[in-house]
Amino acid sequence: MTPVEILALIQSARSLLDLGISQYRLAEQEGRLTDEQRAAILEAADLTDDRVDAVVAAARQRLGLSVN
Repeated sequence: MTPVEILALIQSARSLLDLGISQYRLAEQEGRLTDEQRAAILEAADLTDDRVDAVVAAARQRLGLSVN
């Protein structure tokens, strides 16, 4: 995979995560989620964000960039 393809893939994944979160908020506002569904969705989103953050932090450290 080329660097451009990797970047496009990561951008697509982040866009899908953002879309999922916005759909979660809409479903929550409309009262369409049970407590169990809400907890499962939030757990999946949190795990995804944690993994992304860890990969980005490690890459920044390897490149000598500041980690925010």
